[in-house]
Amino acid sequence: MRIRPRCAQRRRLVPVLDGRRWREPVALLPWPTGGWAVAERAGRILRHRPGQPPCLLLDLTAAIGHLRNENGLLSLAWDPQFPVAPFLYVYYTRRMRAARSMQSRLARFSVADGRLPREEELVLLETAPRPHRDAHFGGALGFGPDGLLYLGVGDRHASEHAPQLDSLRGKILRLDVRQATRTRPYRIPAANPWRGQAGARPEAYARGFRNPWRLAFDPRDGALWVADVGGGRREEVNRVQAGADYGWPLWEGDLCQGEPAACAARDAAPVAAYVHAQGNCAVIGGGVYRGTALPGLDGAYLFGDHCSGRVWALTPRAGGGWRMRQLLQLP
Repeated sequence: MRIRPRCAQRRRLVPVLDGRRWREPVALLPWPTGGWAVAERAGRILRHRPGQPPCLLLDLTAAIGHLRNENGLLSLAWDPQFPVAPFLYVYYTRRMRAARSMQSRLARFSVADGRLPREEELVLLETAPRPHRDAHFGGALGFGPDGLLYLGVGDRHASEHAPQLDSLRGKILRLDVRQATRTRPYRIPAANPWRGQAGARPEAYARGFRNPWRLAFDPRDGALWVADVGGGRREEVNRVQAGADYGWPLWEGDLCQGEPAACAARDAAPVAAYVHAQGNCAVIGGGVYRGTALPGLDGAYLFGDHCSGRVWALTPRAGGGWRMRQLLQLP
């Protein structure tokens, strides 16, 4: 009897949200009571419900101003206690016309009657304005299983700040926003690694990043994954540990750009890195899949590249380390 080889699992993409087209969508979150919240980079947050036209919830286009390179509305996160805590957290950039500069802002908006009133904005954190630089804002945003808010802030073209503890640039921040008020928008978690250290920003959780665009938590073990957009040669994916230095600007992915002695003293290395070749240019982080529909991907971290359209999976190897394999090639 001839046994047929097991067929490879086929994967295909299907349209969602009624196949509707959006203007530079950067975030998609389930709306807690049904439908989806969609964020467009120009500054609009809309709610989509099947079979209905999108409903505008919040418009930040006036605050953001003209779009250039990487500025705009960057990310969203629901409060994990919704609807008891009916809040949406938003990370976006503000154009400061008087100073001809931009800054990034983390804010909280209250949901009222299914909308996000502009006057309900509570500003939690703002970075120092930087003139004539409109990229590397970061944008990774999400709540961890500890109930704390994590935010990835880019180096804003000042790479020397990424490893320095007196700056928020090039860092993953961890904030306790559960009792936020206008006078005290956040608290510093007791376990933050540099809390109480002289000259250090206590908000910092990890350092040495260039442009941490997306983060995700493994729903099973709580591991923090961060995709950090590289410079001209490498992209990287990290499993982030508290207090670790991920190397930028000395390291770009798995490539050291310094003296051998400095390179040998690396604090933390990425789980995976890939080169700028065959159209690759910027990593777009995804999430860890935990499910039964695609058993071969259970536990895999899924991510892609902005320019080439490739989508990969990172899965653990039996003997240690991680295997990176391509799943899809988007058109």
